[in-house]
Amino acid sequence: MRFENKIAVVTGGGVGIGRAICERLASEGASIVVAEIEEDNGAETAQALEASGSQALFCRTDTSDSASVAAMVAAATERFGTVDVLVNNAAAFVFGTVEEVTQEDWNRVFGVNVIGYANCVRELLPNFRKAGRGSVVNIASMSSFVAQPEFIPYNASKGAVAQLTRCLAMDLAPENVRVNAVCPGAIRTRATDRHIAKLGLEPEQAYIDFGKEALMRRMGQPEEIAAVVAFLASEDASYMTGAQVVVDGGATIDCCRTTRAAGATRVRTWCTRPMAAASPPRTNGAPNRAAGSRRGRRRPTRPTTASSASRARRRVARGKGSPW
Repeated sequence: MRFENKIAVVTGGGVGIGRAICERLASEGASIVVAEIEEDNGAETAQALEASGSQALFCRTDTSDSASVAAMVAAATERFGTVDVLVNNAAAFVFGTVEEVTQEDWNRVFGVNVIGYANCVRELLPNFRKAGRGSVVNIASMSSFVAQPEFIPYNASKGAVAQLTRCLAMDLAPENVRVNAVCPGAIRTRATDRHIAKLGLEPEQAYIDFGKEALMRRMGQPEEIAAVVAFLASEDASYMTGAQVVVDGGATIDCCRTTRAAGATRVRTWCTRPMAAASPPRTNGAPNRAAGSRRGRRRPTRPTTASSASRARRRVARGKGSPW
């Protein structure tokens, strides 16, 4: 087993992707420290792991609070002696426009999603240095590099996670500490369900609509993210650091993206670059290309036919969909 006699800290390990990561690492032999701010969910995850035969410890942890993180690391070290793997997964889901987001919102989303990650790395570095090695996996997002409307605070924080990952990898490589990131796409989690409810969407239809944005035509499952985390955390990825592995069903590589504009009909274009306006007639005496010539023709856009309700659902799925 890849994690036999290894100790892993998973922040936000009580639900969703975090719980799936705990279960996956435990199934491969790891002892798990469930660092979770929600006591009920964190304790339940730890109890379930122990019931399945794994060793687990729940520590109530607010990753945005340095003292709370230090206490968690002390408890983990006292129980297990060291820590070999850190999975930074805890997240705050804060959305809105720049006008809507308050100072408190900004503090919260960056406090958990960025500063919280840094807090955990800093507090665990003595363990990694003592062992002469360590592995950190940050949960970033496709939102780290894809802009989405009215997602400003969340996307800004996830973009910071991507850069944090690269900088940590550079700084810690001389100490044999690897730092990588996983960038999930649309995943079915509690956070997604809450967002769907907030938008007033019918859940099952929303899952279908969100999934249509991926080449694989479905949403992902937490276990599929956990599998990639386990790979990056293991010695199978021993020559990887600073990597950002996208797990989004192909959503961000499709060149035939569906464009949208407020109040406008959705169209599918042949490429992501906007089509240039037709060139004016030449005035330097050079002949214009014949209208019917093959080189002179532009590929047309193809309107998508759909009811207004369907277009609205897809607009939500594209622009205000799952918090991935």
